[in-house]
Amino acid sequence: MKRTMVLALSAILIGCGRSEQTMPLDPSIPPPAIGPAPTVKISLGVGESPVEGEVFLSPPEGSQTWRYWVDLDEDGVGDREGTLALGIGFRYRFTEPGVHNIRVILTGPAERQETIDLPIVVNDGGPIRVLAVGRIDVDPLSGAIFEGIAMSHSGDAVYIASFFGGDLYRLDPMTLEVTGHIEIGPRVEGLAIPPSDQFLYAAFKGHDAASVDLASFTVARFFENPGEIGGFFIAAPQDGRALIGGQGPLGLIDMETGAILDRFRAPGEEFTSTWHFDISPDGQSAAVISRGEGQGLHIMDMNTLDSIRELPLGEMTFPEIVAFHPSGERLYLFGYSENVGGLFVVLDVETGELKQRLVLGPGSCGSFCVANPTATSLSGRYVAVEWQGGAYFIDTETDLPEHSITPFFGFSAPGFSVAASPVEDVFYFLRSDGLVQKIAIVK
Repeated sequence: MKRTMVLALSAILIGCGRSEQTMPLDPSIPPPAIGPAPTVKISLGVGESPVEGEVFLSPPEGSQTWRYWVDLDEDGVGDREGTLALGIGFRYRFTEPGVHNIRVILTGPAERQETIDLPIVVNDGGPIRVLAVGRIDVDPLSGAIFEGIAMSHSGDAVYIASFFGGDLYRLDPMTLEVTGHIEIGPRVEGLAIPPSDQFLYAAFKGHDAASVDLASFTVARFFENPGEIGGFFIAAPQDGRALIGGQGPLGLIDMETGAILDRFRAPGEEFTSTWHFDISPDGQSAAVISRGEGQGLHIMDMNTLDSIRELPLGEMTFPEIVAFHPSGERLYLFGYSENVGGLFVVLDVETGELKQRLVLGPGSCGSFCVANPTATSLSGRYVAVEWQGGAYFIDTETDLPEHSITPFFGFSAPGFSVAASPVEDVFYFLRSDGLVQKIAIVK
C-alpha cells in the first residue's frame, strides 16, 4: 500500500499539459469561477526512493474561484479539494519503484473541467544488469580522463579515448579487455564511426580532428584547426564526412582533406555557436542546441545545414543534451531551469508542443566531461542519457526516465559517455577514470 503525506503549502507556479475530463464535483461552491485556468506544477518528478515534493496550484492574473480536486496517492479519491483563491501546495511522497501519478482536476467557468496528470518516477536501479566490466590500466596519478566512446557497426569492437593522454583503445565487446592501443593526439573528445566501418573519426578540444584507419589501426589523417569548427561532439552521417560542434559553430568537415564543407546557420546569425546535437533516425534532420544570441533549440536540415525551425524552450533557460525518440517524432531534452534546477522535457519535433515535463531537482555535474552523452538501444526501447554524472534510461514507450544509474561522484557507478551495441540490446558506459561497463536492462 503506497503511503502519501499531505501538507498544505503556499506557492506560485507555471502550467503543465491538460486534457478535458468530466468528474462530478460539488456544484454548490460559490461564487462561479472566472478567467484562465490555474497553473499546476510539481517540485520533483523523478529520483531514487523516496521521491518527495510538492504539487503547486496557482491562479494567474484574472483567474478567480476555480475549484480544485487533488488525488495524491492514486486511489481515485480526492485528498484535497476546495476553491482556489491564492497559490497553494500539497506535499507528496512515493517510495515504491515505478511510475506513479498525481491527478489534479480543475473546475472553471460553466463547470468546464480540466484534468492534469503529473507522473512521478521512483528509480532504484530496477532491472539494470552489469554484464561485463573492464578498466584501462593507467597510472591513477597521471590525471587521465576518458571521454569518447564508439562501437563499430559490425559490433566487433568498442573504442574509447583518453582526453589528456591522447590515446585510443580498442576493446573486445564481450570481455572488455584491451585488444589494441594507439596514440591519436592530446585533448581528444568525441568519437564516431561512419557506415562503412573503415574509419573512426575523432573530434578534439581546440578544433582539431583525426581519422583512424580501423583495419590497420593507425592514424590515417590529422587535421590541425580546420577553421573555427571544433569541439566535443561528433557524428559521422556518411563516409568521408564528420559533423562536429561544441566549440564555435556546428560544421561539416571533409575527413579526406580537412576542408569545412558547410556550417549550421540560425536565422539572422552569421556565426552561431552551438552545443550538443543529435541526428534524426532517418538522417534528414538534426536537433541542435545553439549557444548563439541566447539559448536555442533548432531543427536543422541535414542537406543544407540551415535551421528549419526553432522550438520553444519554455522555462528551460540552459539546454544541455538532446536526443531523438526512435520514431523521429519527439525530442528528449535535458537542461536547467532557473526556478527548479534540472529539467527533462519531451517536445513534438514538428510543433514544439510540450508532451512531458519532469523536474530532476537542483544540482549540476560541475563540469561537462561528456563527449558521447546519448545512445539508443538496438530495439529502440531505451534511450540512455548521461546526466549529472549518472545516467537515465528513457523508456520510449512511456517517454519517461524509468530507470537510472547512481551519479558518478565518488566513482561509485558508471557515468559519462555511452554507446549502444548494433547487435544486441546493451549499452557500454565509459567512466572518466577508465572504467567500462556493459549494461543491459532485463525485464
